[in-house]
Order: sequence, then C-alpha cells, then structure tokens
Amino acid sequence: MTEQIQALTDESKKLSRLIGEAKKQGLDTADELIARKKAVQASIAELKAKMASEQPDQVSVKQPTGSEAAPSAPAVTKAKRQPSELERLQALIPPVYPEPVELTEAAQSSGRYRCDVSQTPPAGWDDFVRQHPRATLYHESVWLKTVVDTMGHEIAYVACYLESAAEEQLQAVLPMIRQKSRLFGDIWTSIPLVNYGGALALDKNAEKHVLKAAADFARSSGARHLEVRGYHKQPTGWPERTDKVNMWLPLPADSETLWKGFSSKVRSQIRKGQQNEYESRIGGMELLDDYYRVFSENMRDLGTPVYGKSFFAGILTNFGSSARLIVIYCKGEPASCGFLVAQETGAVKLLEIPWASTRQAFNSLNMNMVMYWEILSHAADTGFDVFDFGRSSKDAGTYRFKKQWGAMPVQLYWHYALFQADELPAINNNNPKFKLLVAIWQRLPLCFANRLGPAIVKYIP
Repeated sequence: MTEQIQALTDESKKLSRLIGEAKKQGLDTADELIARKKAVQASIAELKAKMASEQPDQVSVKQPTGSEAAPSAPAVTKAKRQPSELERLQALIPPVYPEPVELTEAAQSSGRYRCDVSQTPPAGWDDFVRQHPRATLYHESVWLKTVVDTMGHEIAYVACYLESAAEEQLQAVLPMIRQKSRLFGDIWTSIPLVNYGGALALDKNAEKHVLKAAADFARSSGARHLEVRGYHKQPTGWPERTDKVNMWLPLPADSETLWKGFSSKVRSQIRKGQQNEYESRIGGMELLDDYYRVFSENMRDLGTPVYGKSFFAGILTNFGSSARLIVIYCKGEPASCGFLVAQETGAVKLLEIPWASTRQAFNSLNMNMVMYWEILSHAADTGFDVFDFGRSSKDAGTYRFKKQWGAMPVQLYWHYALFQADELPAINNNNPKFKLLVAIWQRLPLCFANRLGPAIVKYIP
C-alpha cells in the first residue's frame, strides 16, 4: 500500500507541473488535469485512512510446548478493525500545505520573497486558491466582492511571490476586510462573517511572509488589530483563541445508513416533528422572503442585529447552485430555515450551514430537528462527504445539539496581531459591555430591528 501511495503522489506532482504548463499556454486541458489531480488526491487520502486503520487479519497465538501443549487449540482470529469515526474525520481534513511544488532553477537560486497589497485580486489569485487543499469558497474573489458590494467595506488582497530575474511565482495569498466603527473599533479580519479564512500558502516560510505583510499593512492603516481565522495553528507566535470549534459530521453513502447511525433519542425527536403538517423546500431566490422572515425574527429574539436581505441575495446571485436555501413550512407557515453553501476543500465535498434559524413559536414542534434531518439526508444522498454544522463554543448548548447528530469538533485557531491593545477582543453577546444593548434589541418591533440591523451588524466580525 505504501508503494501505491508513493506512485499516486508522484502522479499528483506530475499533474501539478502539467497544470502549470497548460495554464501558461492557455490550453483548455487545464480543467481536465485539475479534475484528475483531485481524483488522485482523493485516492491518496483513502489509502492513508485505510493504512492507518488496518491491522493484521489474524493474530497467531504461540502454543505451549511439551506436556502442557494443547494439540487441538485453534488459532485466534481477530477481525479487521474498522476506522473509528474520529479517524474517518481526520482523513477528511485537507493538509495545511499542498505537495511540494517543483520550482525552476532560477527561482530556487533566488529565494527572495516579495509581498504586495492591492484592492483588486492580482493575476492568478483565483487559480491559486482553487488548487490549494485548504481553500474555501470564501477565499475566492467573487465572495470577497459580494461582501464589499453589499456592505461597503474596504478590502485588501495580500499576495506573496518568490521572485527571480526571470520570473516570479505566487507562493501565498491572504484576503482581509476592514470593519471600522465607533462601537466596535477599527479592525481587519481574514475573513469576517464566516469561520474560515487566513493564509493559503505553499509552505510555512511563504505563510510567515504573507502574514507579516498583512500585519504590517493593517498596522500602518491605524487599525486596532488584525484577526486571522482558520483551522490550523499558524507559524506566527501571535496570541490566539481556541475556544471555538467547527462541528463536522462525516456522511455515509446514503440517508438510510445515516438514519440507522442516529441514537434512538434523535430519531424519536425527528419523528415527533414529522407528525406535524410540514413541507420542506430547497431552492434559491424564490425562497428568500420566507427565509428572511424566519431568520430576521429569530435574530431579533436573540438580541442580535440581522444581515440585510441584499447580502443573502448577493450570495444567491453570484454562486448559483453552490448556495441554496432550505425552508421548512409548518401548517403553511415558514417555521425553520437554513442557508447552505456547497464547496470542495481539497478532495472533500463539503456542505456547510453558516446561518440557520427557527421561529420560537415552532420550537416545541421540533421543526429544527426536521430541518436538520432534511438537510442531512439530502447531503448524504447527493454525494457529500462532510456536513459542517458550523461554529460553536466548546460545551455550549449549540455544541451539544450538534454533537447529538454525531458531529465531531474541528479545532479553530483565531490568531491576533495586536497594535493598540494588550488583550484579545471579545465582541459577542456574553460581553457585559453589550448585554444592555442585547436586552434592548430583543424588545424592538421586528420592522425596526430589520431596518437598523444591517447598518450595525456589518461592523461585527
């Protein structure tokens, strides 16, 4: 099996070179080569997971000799151990850096890094992002443009190159968005509103350079701090927060297997909700009004300002089938909703739910459980590898809710370059500074909350 992995690794490296050559020459074969490389990477991940979990099929037990020998004693057979859920999850998490990229002799002899910061994506940005194993949809320029266009923020694309006299090669990228207000301060975040961000780099050295360039630029702009989000520990030595995790559920090949894996308690709660008169719809812009009705009402009840409807409309418009809405109707009323984002990170096909809500009037009818079952069964039956329940604080109520479905924590690391403060920021509903504002917000009429919310929430990272 080791030989198979090495052969596939060699093939992947060869494909990387062919992809680079095809893109330089503008050949149509680049997309086909990228697809082949993803298939090879998926095979490597599968073999590594299998290799980690396999044990010998039989364990021979040495029999006693002489007069104590038992001539009829059978060999002890030990069943092959199946990979645990945790091992399955770890096999799905993409590597921090791609396989080593072969550099030209000129680039190797130079070894000089240069970092640029611009307000528009530099040439090759999206191609670099899409080929990186840790890339997310949120690193792509179309997502960043959507945020800027709907919220009016300042943006910076930080790019790191390895340069020589003959050429320069993109080695790392880091997008960041500035949010500046009197209430929350002046901050840069990579990336706000979502859980994933930070640098995508070919190696640790390039990552260090692009992070330093981002921090230098943020400091020179007069910001209080730079926050970099991701799910690996970055090589900066900056202060970090590790109180948040993302909850990932590895999915089986079909919804029937998924159902059998749930506890009897979870199945009972789903059935209780299904006893009500309900309808599930998955779609796009045609569901936005009903989605927003549920989402905005729940956000007001939680004391949290709501995103503007134009923000969600912009995502639906720009991402097509990669962004979908689900709305659960109970007795003809929109009761529960979720915003779904489909993406591939490395060779893993992942479905994420960044935003979800249920109206309080329908909590006792278990519409939330029905919605998650509808999403999970859809994800399993349509070939997704992982369902990402989103971010939770460790051992919080939302953490326990997601864990009951079988989801497991993936550690989040949020690093901070502090410029005008000594303590890590705490912008959340549990901060005593905001408790009074939360209580006031919960009492606002929904029409006022929806009108005021977008102007406030766009400054909350």
